[in-house]
Amino acid sequence: DRPTYQPAALEWTVDGPTVRLLPWQGSADLRATVAANGMAVLNAGERCYEPGDRVDVVSWS
Repeated sequence: DRPTYQPAALEWTVDGPTVRLLPWQGSADLRATVAANGMAVLNAGERCYEPGDRVDVVSWS
């Protein structure tokens, strides 16, 4: 397995950075990629992420 880079909306609030995963249909889904301002790096393997979980991100700004 390998990590998944999922398009995401990154926001910086008074409480710190937050990330919201965007609906995404896979690597050919350019609409989600264009709407994103970064990528969430999700660990290899199956896992359910809960609000408040920490993930690595790649910001485009």
